[in-house]
Amino acid sequence: MPEQARALRRTAAVVVLLTVAAGVGVVRWTSAGDGGSADDAVATGPAPLAVEATSLYQFDDLASMVAASDLVVRARVDTTTRGRLVGEGEAAVVSRIDTLEIEEVLAGDVTGSTLLVEEEGWLGDGTAIAVNGLAPSKAGMDAIWFLDRRPDAELPGYLVINHQGRFVVDGDRLEGADGKDPLVTRLEPLGPDGLTDAVRQVVGPSG
Repeated sequence: MPEQARALRRTAAVVVLLTVAAGVGVVRWTSAGDGGSADDAVATGPAPLAVEATSLYQFDDLASMVAASDLVVRARVDTTTRGRLVGEGEAAVVSRIDTLEIEEVLAGDVTGSTLLVEEEGWLGDGTAIAVNGLAPSKAGMDAIWFLDRRPDAELPGYLVINHQGRFVVDGDRLEGADGKDPLVTRLEPLGPDGLTDAVRQVVGPSG
């Protein structure tokens, strides 16, 4: 168990997608909503069920979130597909695999122009979920992503650092996961250019 705990080092996404199967038991789910539109890329049906999960990180400022992220990029979702089933019974989660087309690397290093991001997608019964206010990614979505490299080499790609770590670009506006989150509400008014500049300032000339 200590080795598992060290491997699952950061995000709510890590916790949900990996420790459910490992039996660590640090995930707390509560339902909060229903109805609405479908996940355009993979299925039709009700809007995602709002759920809450305990995160290993809750950032108070942008500098802390940048420091914890292995990669910060502006990227557009090219495709999104169903991934693997993790866990059993009521704890089972089906992941969503997003292929991102990188527009700009703001922090960290990455090879190539595309990358994979795995996120929580559905409960075992097929119900789409949105964790801690982070709506499911969809094809064509443009966003600024704060990403954590997967801790297990057998599953390449990244995870969103936590629910604070993705901001959808809508023209000159940003939309974060949860309007009640203090950091999200401070960063959203910056807009895409302002957040990009703020990340670069945190990284500095040597980043």
